[in-house]
Amino acid sequence: MAYISRALLNVVNQYSDSTTPVQETMIVQGVGTFYNPFRNDYLSGHSAFLKKTVHVPVLPKVAASAAIGSPTQIMIGDGVLRKQWVASKERYDNTSEGSFRTVYIAIFVLVFAVCSVACLRWFGTLGKVRALQVYCTGIVAGAMFFYLF
Repeated sequence: MAYISRALLNVVNQYSDSTTPVQETMIVQGVGTFYNPFRNDYLSGHSAFLKKTVHVPVLPKVAASAAIGSPTQIMIGDGVLRKQWVASKERYDNTSEGSFRTVYIAIFVLVFAVCSVACLRWFGTLGKVRALQVYCTGIVAGAMFFYLF
């Protein structure tokens, strides 16, 4: 439940953001892959705007074709929950339409609701109070992971 709540917060933070993001050119310093729980490829580099190293999620074919030292365009936004987000310019251009954002957020809210009902029923064997405690602990853990990572 913690992973699902963290994923929902990430989506709401980026796709509900109505501020104008900052465009920046980042020099690729590394290419990598992490599993969270699915495969995610990223380009890493230093952001002058954020003054730190950032990991920009990209498609596997983009990561495979990126060369160390090559420039890439990134977008940096503040986020509706005041956590900054970073995306490649291509991804931002493809997902910045209002209709896409609305549908994407709605899908994540629906998945969150279905998983919430499933978790509460599954934990129901523990008793109603204990099931609610475990569920709320998962939500709080997801929020903590969202702000810490």
